[in-house]
Amino acid sequence: MRDQLMTHSTFIKGTGSTLTALGGIKIHDDFAVAFNGRLQLPFSAGVQRPKLKAPINACDCHHHIYDSRFPISPNAVLHPPDATVADYRMIQKWIGTTRSVVVTPSTYGTDNRCLLDALKQFGKMARGIAVIDTNITDTELKRMNDAGVRGIRFQPVRAGASTSLDMLEPLAKRIFDYGWHLQVHMSPAMIVQNEELLRKLPTQIVFDHMGRIPQPDGVNHPAFRIICNLMNQGRGWVKLSGAYHDSKIGAPSYADTTNVAKAYVQAVPERVVWGTDWPYPSASAGERSFPDVAELFDRLADYVLSEAKLHRILVENPEALYGFPK
Repeated sequence: MRDQLMTHSTFIKGTGSTLTALGGIKIHDDFAVAFNGRLQLPFSAGVQRPKLKAPINACDCHHHIYDSRFPISPNAVLHPPDATVADYRMIQKWIGTTRSVVVTPSTYGTDNRCLLDALKQFGKMARGIAVIDTNITDTELKRMNDAGVRGIRFQPVRAGASTSLDMLEPLAKRIFDYGWHLQVHMSPAMIVQNEELLRKLPTQIVFDHMGRIPQPDGVNHPAFRIICNLMNQGRGWVKLSGAYHDSKIGAPSYADTTNVAKAYVQAVPERVVWGTDWPYPSASAGERSFPDVAELFDRLADYVLSEAKLHRILVENPEALYGFPK
């Protein structure tokens, strides 16, 4: 079945790009830039295009933009270099996605100016996830909604976070009338400890990075059950992103976190989306090595096992969750 999905038989898909040979590997001049004296995509370890062909209107539902025109939060722990809209457009051309969801990273705290600037540059093909606190005004919420923001993110798993768990419920009530959702990046222990709180929130809940399910526990961890229950109840979603975060096996297969992703898809395929996590903030800040964006995209073939589910996860589910036109 994987072979049926791998229909991207050539490196070029009508782009008109010329090819440059690099050590026997063919890459696109248009999409690659010089880093450290060699050709490479920005913030990605690989130089080969993905084998998996993205369907029309495929969406990357989790990436960040960094731009030094905007100030860093004084509490920020991660200080990645610029990863701009222009850089990200190269990633889109490389893997074949056209829609995206820009997420305010912890680096900017609750300052969403970089996000709003990126949404203006991307236009109707992008949506946004902001980071706010209880000081947000109704005027600011409406302005962000008009700009394409469709949810807010809580990230208590990261030191220096600008929001706290006690803000979850009051902010969920504030954003409910806009139809926004809560996106949470919690440790599995936090998910278990806060199960009742998550259950009573009025909004949809989207779990970052597969819920950060640890290995080797995998699907046997109680956080996996809690997330699946919320998905089955029509209250929860999960992002198949950050396969490298909790894998003990690592690249290229990420076999242990792949098993978690497959289990989510098998359980509730209509509540799953996918994201690159580009530019991989912890790697950009020097905490780990960079993954290969094409390799991560190709892992979808292991997750979904059918063209219909691939289309659902990359196109239909993002339309439902973020309001992209059908």
